[in-house]
Amino acid sequence: MDLAFVQSGLLERFLDADVISAEEVAALLKRRGVLDGTPVFLDEETQMPVPPLCEYGRYLSTALLDETTLKDYGRAVGRLDDHLAGLGSDVLSAAESDLVSYRDQRTRWQKKPIGASAWGKESFVQDDLYGFLVNRGLLSRRPARVAARGRNALAPRVRSGMDIRHLTFEQYRYLRDVGLGGQLPNSQVDPTFRGWSPLRGRAGSDIALGSGTRWREWSTVLLPEIGLWPGMPGGAAEFTVQACAKYGKARPVYIPEDAVASADLFCLLERPDIVRRAARTLERKAHDLFVVGEIDVAGGRVASSARGCSLGRCGGPSAAVSTADAGGSPAACALAAAAGAAPTSGSTVRPASATGAGVRHCRCRLSTDSAGDA
Repeated sequence: MDLAFVQSGLLERFLDADVISAEEVAALLKRRGVLDGTPVFLDEETQMPVPPLCEYGRYLSTALLDETTLKDYGRAVGRLDDHLAGLGSDVLSAAESDLVSYRDQRTRWQKKPIGASAWGKESFVQDDLYGFLVNRGLLSRRPARVAARGRNALAPRVRSGMDIRHLTFEQYRYLRDVGLGGQLPNSQVDPTFRGWSPLRGRAGSDIALGSGTRWREWSTVLLPEIGLWPGMPGGAAEFTVQACAKYGKARPVYIPEDAVASADLFCLLERPDIVRRAARTLERKAHDLFVVGEIDVAGGRVASSARGCSLGRCGGPSAAVSTADAGGSPAACALAAAAGAAPTSGSTVRPASATGAGVRHCRCRLSTDSAGDA
């Protein structure tokens, strides 16, 4: 079985048909409520949809899950179906022993077994799939027995305490300075260090740990938000995130002064060269870049006169800033370069006293979804 995912943004690039246009397909997906990331299960030989699994993928789409979660759930169902096919079975005819075999394969016998947390997610998807099939009348009962209090018998056992592995300050400093910063344990420079931007790695780790934010939050922090912009006082910073926060709920984020200073050092010493080397490549992509014409520090938005729209973290029309492309970080936008991601930066470089170099472009993919990573 082959697994694909709905990506409405690729229709204009790849759909070339006389029967229906890309705009009509995109409008149909929107009207039917089919979200990007919805899994589509196809027969390997005929490339036709596999009815029960595609129905489940459609059901997941109605649950308003984000794109990443939809893809994860789809892959989990795909792995289960592939294992059952190897046993000469399928999702509708599987017995409890088949599901136990799949659990053991994932947690014990495969080359890199997964842990209890990862299996807990897969067992949830598996249980939800069979609950869906029973509710739709495709199965009379679940293939696996139900444990006490309605628990899934194949799920990992419930722990009485929280499974948290604490990191001491000494361990964190070793990770930051030796693993990311290119030093030896005695604080001397490691000549064999294979990293290319040690200050960037140190700044990213300081911001991640100091702010306590999730990866999707701290990797999209903007330089003006932490005071690294001309005319701003500097020091510790506090701002609100929403578009990139969990469940899209607004919450305040505090960045301590030492973490801001670590990012400032990266912007001063390493970042100008990164931007300078990326400028020529980004100039060729100018037509795909979001040109920052105005920065509203107080309102937390950046505007573009060329695109006629603005980006912000909290509400309103927004565009999702992409950090997928390599080539340096935009001074006007992403601190993701200091954090370890490789965001797109602009092609027009100009002096900026606070950061050593300024850039007028950052890559974005336009979207009307206010919950994007803007």
